[in-house]
Amino acid sequence: MLKAGKKIAEEKGLKINFIQGDVLEGLPFDDNYFDLVYSNSMIEFFKSEKMAKKALSEMWRILKPRGKFVIGVLNEDSTWAYKRTVETLKKDTIFSEGKFYKWNELKELMQYFGDVKIETTLFVPPYFENKNDFEWFKNLESEFKNRYPKRGALIVASVVKREEN
Repeated sequence: MLKAGKKIAEEKGLKINFIQGDVLEGLPFDDNYFDLVYSNSMIEFFKSEKMAKKALSEMWRILKPRGKFVIGVLNEDSTWAYKRTVETLKKDTIFSEGKFYKWNELKELMQYFGDVKIETTLFVPPYFENKNDFEWFKNLESEFKNRYPKRGALIVASVVKREEN
């Protein structure tokens, strides 16, 4: 992902200092360092819940008081998960090793840190193949979110870190 990020930054003429760290071994940042800590589609690929909790705790450590902790995971109850699961039956993919999460599983993991706000997003079906296919679906996205609030492809949970006592 660092390689991909560097390529995009270079293409856009952005000067970004990329830093590699290991969330399980300790990230190279002081406590209370960031205003926002965001992770998308990472904890799904840890081999155990214990490892996922360790990673979340390390990310929490570097979050400033009043900072926002945002975690996105792949939703087991989405059409995207169904598609990815079928793909793994035909051949090994990155999703062969991953775990799709349910709404309550992510909420339970995040409640350890405080009051959780949670929602799903990305309701567009997975069989669209090019950008133009997605364009007409944009207006339906909010309608699907209202009708099927827990069925989006991505579950996003957030917690605001309380002031330290």
